[in-house]
Amino acid sequence: MVKEQIKILRSKIIWIFIFVLTIALSFVIPILHYEKAEKPSIVSASGHKNEYSYEVEIEFNVPVESCDVQISFYGKNDTLLHTETTTFFMDGDAKNSLEASFVFEGSENIYGYKIIEFSKVKLKNDTESYIIFCFIATDIILFVVLLCVFTRCCRVYYYNDNEIIVYAGLFHNYMKINRVKVDEYNSWIRFTPIVLCCPLKDETIIQATISLSNRIALKVNNRLFE
Repeated sequence: MVKEQIKILRSKIIWIFIFVLTIALSFVIPILHYEKAEKPSIVSASGHKNEYSYEVEIEFNVPVESCDVQISFYGKNDTLLHTETTTFFMDGDAKNSLEASFVFEGSENIYGYKIIEFSKVKLKNDTESYIIFCFIATDIILFVVLLCVFTRCCRVYYYNDNEIIVYAGLFHNYMKINRVKVDEYNSWIRFTPIVLCCPLKDETIIQATISLSNRIALKVNNRLFE
């Protein structure tokens, strides 16, 4: 195995390790952050009648933006009037408070209410969501890099006691004959195949073509050589 092949193999192993490690961390770190973070809970609640509605305000222990709340309303003698699940939204600049208005048949007869449950809490400045987004973006970038790394290619040919090495990298491409670099091509972006060419001492023409997908084909005197 020549040093170019060793270099390609080593880089593949390193980038696979980095990619797998990042994927693992993208699952582990948000879970650890979620377990460590303070869980949302209702600290207090208050309600009052308006002319056409009944407004309920709830306060959480952490900054929130919105939350789905199931709430039951009662009339005189604890008579159940209505049960509804609705979305509460942030109350002005009060970072921990949410409010919602309720209008239904008989709402003017409300004398009390009870919060049954809450769900779909959207935290303000949700660090967990930001962490997940960063890891997803990083995973996508690393996946693209990994694909690029796997396009690198090196093939070794032997012809009449001559060792011919053709290396197709991401930007650096070259051909060696008997470990001596005889032709190269460097480019960030290309839209046509690369052709590397060199004659041997006996005037035999060695020509290597590197496709856009970094596949290598070698020709000796214009005949395909495997």
